[in-house]
Amino acid sequence: MSHEQNDSTTPAKGFREWLVTNSAGSFAMGTPERLAERKYHGLLNVRSQQFLDPHQVLNEINEVITTPLGGFELGAFHYGSLIHPKGFQHLVSFSAGPVPRWEYAMGTMKVSRTFRLHPSHPMVLLEYEVEGAPDGTSISLFPYFSCRRIHDLQFENAVLDGRQFGDSQRVIFRFYKGFPEIFIECQEGDFVLNGFWNQRVAYPEEKKRGYPEHEDLFCPGAFRIDLKDKTRISLVAGINESGNGLPGWPEIAGDKAEHITGKSIKQRLSAAASAYVVEIKNQRSSIIAGYPWFGEWGRDTFIALPGLTLARGKYEVAAQIFETYAAQLKNGLVPNVLGRTPDECDGNSIDASLWFIRALQMYQSAAGPEAVKPFIATVFSLLKTMLRRKVRGIHVRPSGLLYASSFPRPLTWMDACVNGLPVTPRSPFAVDVNALFFNAIEFALDWAKRLEKYPFLEVWNPLRDKLSETFREAFWMEKEQYLADSHSGIERDTCFRPNQLLAIALPYPLMTKHEAKLILDKVRASLLTPMGLRTLAPDHPDYQGHCVGTQAERDRAYHQGTVWPWLLGMYWDAVRYAEGVKVAEKEGQTLLAPFAEHLEEACIGQVSEIFDGEAPHVPRGAPAQAWSVAELLRIAANFSDVGGKRQAPKPRGT
Repeated sequence: MSHEQNDSTTPAKGFREWLVTNSAGSFAMGTPERLAERKYHGLLNVRSQQFLDPHQVLNEINEVITTPLGGFELGAFHYGSLIHPKGFQHLVSFSAGPVPRWEYAMGTMKVSRTFRLHPSHPMVLLEYEVEGAPDGTSISLFPYFSCRRIHDLQFENAVLDGRQFGDSQRVIFRFYKGFPEIFIECQEGDFVLNGFWNQRVAYPEEKKRGYPEHEDLFCPGAFRIDLKDKTRISLVAGINESGNGLPGWPEIAGDKAEHITGKSIKQRLSAAASAYVVEIKNQRSSIIAGYPWFGEWGRDTFIALPGLTLARGKYEVAAQIFETYAAQLKNGLVPNVLGRTPDECDGNSIDASLWFIRALQMYQSAAGPEAVKPFIATVFSLLKTMLRRKVRGIHVRPSGLLYASSFPRPLTWMDACVNGLPVTPRSPFAVDVNALFFNAIEFALDWAKRLEKYPFLEVWNPLRDKLSETFREAFWMEKEQYLADSHSGIERDTCFRPNQLLAIALPYPLMTKHEAKLILDKVRASLLTPMGLRTLAPDHPDYQGHCVGTQAERDRAYHQGTVWPWLLGMYWDAVRYAEGVKVAEKEGQTLLAPFAEHLEEACIGQVSEIFDGEAPHVPRGAPAQAWSVAELLRIAANFSDVGGKRQAPKPRGT
């Protein structure tokens, strides 16, 4: 939601968020006012080999300042209609940075608070500078712990062990059996054990999304520090994973250190991209699909990979991600959600494998054929799996069309279900899946010729030819002059959706340039918005212009008119094919322009997952989404910072 300037007593009705991540996929998130709106807002959300799922460990540190003339608190909590305390009343300024910084003023006293998340370890550092404190002033730092899965909530219970271990300056807690030890350290003060539960803390955004909104946070006590005129305080908290001592705090370097304010949109998107490329689970590279609630998703990964890695020149990282997924195939296909082993992966996707191949094509364009060669055997294997009916509900018809059922769940990216039924039933023949399939076959045939794989050529050359003919018969509507979204085998689904763009956006298009121009004209008229493409034309009776409400209500709108920024990537590719590079260059900069403002709203420095279909196109969904950032960055990478000529990456290899 857009941010409105708060008055002196209450925070804004809408809210902005800040996000800090590290190379392990751990993250911290909150609002400038430090008033948590989501259950995901917290100072330490951990991805670790010790957890099956991400966990929130540390929710907040509340500062209580006591002076001879009265007291102040700098934190803030929702309790239904009540907010207490209201530390934002003293907030003078906030900057998101990669190092969030808050500045407070209380009369002559000034307090600055900076936050850092360790670049690789589940550990946070809060640093305070206090000036102008009257004689006899002290500050107490109260940590609030949640120690739960990020999707869950914690409640007061008798199981939690609030005893203190360690010494008074480095305190250790073993709150729950089997939960890692938590430490909190402050060399400037002594810890006073005085445990209590902060009850019924509310998260209003969860209520809006139809989820439980209240939880109880445990505070074991506080560090107390006497303040002088100028005092510096450091507080470190986290989990000691190795048991061999804690790592130091290196200087922040590289693109994570870039402050986005004043940078070009390409630089800002590049800085945003660094949040998603991580090293987890045995130090392998992977991509987090979005924050705060997404993990490693196959489809999202390979849609996002070109923008997050290739557009930033990170070819080695791209290769590692291909290796990660090639080693984790589920029943012979790229998984929908990556697990620790193939058995733990979710396999409900047909297009993740096809996007894997599309990403390899783009990797080849950037890094050269020799870089791609180690993965070509996987390309052949993926196509053979589809052909030989190795996965239930997936096979290639004699016509060449790729068949994908919707049981037990839809296999395309439009996979929302309500009461077990798909909201957008697109089986068994989806236009985007078959466009991707045709493109994958052509890419594989090119490599089969290079490698002299004659049996492969004998099987797939005829299928390619049949698919080229059958695709037009199944999807092209001559009278309407656009492509149907899917075909049941008996009749077409004539919904006007953006999925058809892949038939004119991929390296091997299935439609003529004239036909592509006709499609683009209709897309511009009914689907294109300043923030992305609608997923359904507004004149359709099932169109929903706002993605709000409960999970079921949002799922019904998710692909029924909701705007998705990532679709601009395929739109821009289609413009290049149909109208040429010069038109695409001009339109690409027009597409990027609205996001300059968006990067300062919602999640600061990031791009939201979705927007309402209706103006003013309010941002919704995950506030930071990998493929949203990636596809915009892929467009931006084709221009200089001032919108000049295309900047082509230098190929590697031969």
